[in-house]
Amino acid sequence: MRLVSARGLALTSGSGFCRVMQHFSQSPQDPAFIANPYAFYDRVRASGPLFFWSDYGLPSAAGHETVHAFLRDRRFGREWPKGMAPKTPAHLAAFYEVEAHSMLEL
Repeated sequence: MRLVSARGLALTSGSGFCRVMQHFSQSPQDPAFIANPYAFYDRVRASGPLFFWSDYGLPSAAGHETVHAFLRDRRFGREWPKGMAPKTPAHLAAFYEVEAHSMLEL
């Protein structure tokens, strides 16, 4: 279960406990991060299975087990739910038409 506190902190519960999802800020374009992202990922993994990456504005996972579980879970699809897809930009309409009729998905 996920709740948001009055201060905007994401709370997660499970296994009989509730914890605050830690917020981390790290620019993915920072040259130091690009050269060595491992220190950042070690810090976020130490905080728990999920963290909030402020630069992306999204909850994130960095541990192998957690990422693997998300990728295997069919509830997290690769397509937008019906009626929720954003509008296709006009300059990409031809590309999306080809993709919509591709036989690669058969």
